[in-house]
Amino acid sequence: MCKYGGEYIETIEHMLLLCKKAQLAWKLAPVQWDGLQQFSGNIWLWWEGLMEAREREEGEDHITLIVNLMWQIWKARNGVTYKNQELNPVQVVNKAVEEWLEFKKVQEEDRVNKEQDVAAGDQDLKWVSSQKGWIKINTNNALNQTMNKAGWGVVARDNKGKVLITWATPRSSCSEARLEEALAFREAMI
Repeated sequence: MCKYGGEYIETIEHMLLLCKKAQLAWKLAPVQWDGLQQFSGNIWLWWEGLMEAREREEGEDHITLIVNLMWQIWKARNGVTYKNQELNPVQVVNKAVEEWLEFKKVQEEDRVNKEQDVAAGDQDLKWVSSQKGWIKINTNNALNQTMNKAGWGVVARDNKGKVLITWATPRSSCSEARLEEALAFREAMI
């Protein structure tokens, strides 16, 4: 706990990384990461170090499992704080792994379904890579003309399909679909 303005508060670092029961959950987790100790005093450095795992084999799987574990630790700490429940590290890890496995199963089913759709002739579902050295930008938008609102989404990928950057932005006004698509594309190019 940290003293702030005369009150004791917990920092994010403390809740997710430094609390003794959170640390026990990390030790029990099926994926270990040495940076947990090295950067545990600064959640932002810790997160940046974790994101470097994308480059490793199965790195994305490790990241999703770690994010699930962080979510379960957060929920368990809320249970302690607001419902006077006990934080059980074994249950926290088991729940995180269970949800991670469920996520992987759904992702695999989705991948198989997309492959079947492509094999059946639905070429619109397959992403087409750009030439080597080029970046491909995909945009999309959503419109709610009744509420006069729109939103844009942008994804930039290299020629191997690796996501380089994504972003989405809401708009407080709404035009016709073609104009919103053009505006989203212009913003992506900028």
